[in-house]
Amino acid sequence: VVVLFIDLDRFKLVNDSRGHEVGDQLLVAVGERLCAAIRDTDTVARYGGDEFAILCEDVSNHTRVMELAGRVQGALASPVPAVGGELFVSASIGVAVLADEGDVTTLVGNADAAMYRAKQLGGNRCEIFEQVMRTPAALRLSIHGELHRALERDEFFMDYQPLVSLSSGTVTGVEALVRWRHPERGVLAPIDFLSVAESSGLIVPIGERILSLAFSQARRWQTDFAGHVSPRVNINLSPLQFLQPEVAQTIAAALDSSGVVPGLIGLEITESTIMEDIDATARAMQELKALGVSLIIDDFGTGYSSLTHLKEFPVDELKVDRSFVAGLGRSEKDDAIVNAVIALAHSLGLTAIAEGVETAEQRERLQDLECDVGQGYYFGRPAAARHLFPVPRDPLPEVG
Repeated sequence: VVVLFIDLDRFKLVNDSRGHEVGDQLLVAVGERLCAAIRDTDTVARYGGDEFAILCEDVSNHTRVMELAGRVQGALASPVPAVGGELFVSASIGVAVLADEGDVTTLVGNADAAMYRAKQLGGNRCEIFEQVMRTPAALRLSIHGELHRALERDEFFMDYQPLVSLSSGTVTGVEALVRWRHPERGVLAPIDFLSVAESSGLIVPIGERILSLAFSQARRWQTDFAGHVSPRVNINLSPLQFLQPEVAQTIAAALDSSGVVPGLIGLEITESTIMEDIDATARAMQELKALGVSLIIDDFGTGYSSLTHLKEFPVDELKVDRSFVAGLGRSEKDDAIVNAVIALAHSLGLTAIAEGVETAEQRERLQDLECDVGQGYYFGRPAAARHLFPVPRDPLPEVG
C-alpha cells in the first residue's frame, strides 16, 4: 500500500489575490485532474484545505511509484481556467510505503513528512519518505513558535554574495541572503525555516525585516562608495510578499526610510511566483518598476512562463537556475538550456545572470556563451557586509 500526500504550492496566494471563490474553483479542478490521473483501483481524497491524498494498492516497486507521481505532476502542469484569468498550479508530493509492521496513521504521517521535505526543497517535486525525515517534521511546530520570538529578539541578519561581471571580473552587486542566529542551533540558512515561515504567514513580517536590513546596508554602501559605483543589492521577495496588493507601497516606504537610491536595489522574484497570477504579477511589476528599482526573474528555466508573458513584464534580468549551470560541460541538454536562456535574455534586451558557478570551467563556458554576470562559490561565498568590502570608498574589487 502506498500513499501520496499532495499539497498545492502557494495556494494561499490564490485566495489572497483572487478570492476564495476562485480558490474553490481551483480545488475542484485539481480534484478532477487527480481523479483522471490515477488507476481505477486507486482512491483520491481531499485531506483538508489544499491537501489531497491518493491511496494506491498493488504498487510493486519504486519505479511504479515515481511513474504515478509523475502522472500527478503532469496532470497539474497545464493552466487552470478561472474567473479573472488562468491559474498555474504545482504541488509538493510526499510518498510513503506501508511496511508490514506499520499502520495507516503512520503511513499518512510519513507521507506528510516527505511532502514537507519536498516543499522545503522548493516545491513542485516529489520526495519518498525516509526515516531521517521524521526529525524535520517534528521540528516544524517548535520552529513556528521560535520564529515569533526571533522577530521579537531581532535574531535575523543578512549575508551577501557577490555578483561578478564575467567580462571584467568586477563585482557589480550582491544578493542579500537572510540568516537566523538561533540561540540553541546556531546559524540557520533559509532552507531550515523559510518554508515554515511561508506556510504560517510569518514570511510577511520576516520579509519586512529583511527589507529593512538590506536597504540599510545598501544605504551605507551608497555613502561608502561616494564618487564610485556602489554595489546594487538584490533582495528576494517571497511569493506571499510579491503578490501582496501593497507590495509597491512597502518597497516605496523602505526606499524613503533608508534614503537609498532606487537604482541600487534589485528585487528577485522566482519564475514560478510570477506565473501564480499573471494579472497581479503585471500590475505589481509595473508599480515596482515605476519606483526605479531593478526586477530580476530568479530560477529561470524551472517554471512554466511563456514568451508571450515574459515580453510583457518590465523585467531587467534573467537568472539561469543553478541546476542547469551545474551540468555545463557535462550535459548537452544543460548546455543547450543555458545557451537558450542567455540568448533569450539578450534578444529581449535583458541581462543574463548565471547562479551556482563553482568552477573555473563553468565560468569559462559561461563567458563563451556571452553570459553577463556570474554568482556562486567560485567568486565568493555569502559573507557579512564588512568582509565583502573591508576598505570603503575604493572602487569595487575584481574577483576571479
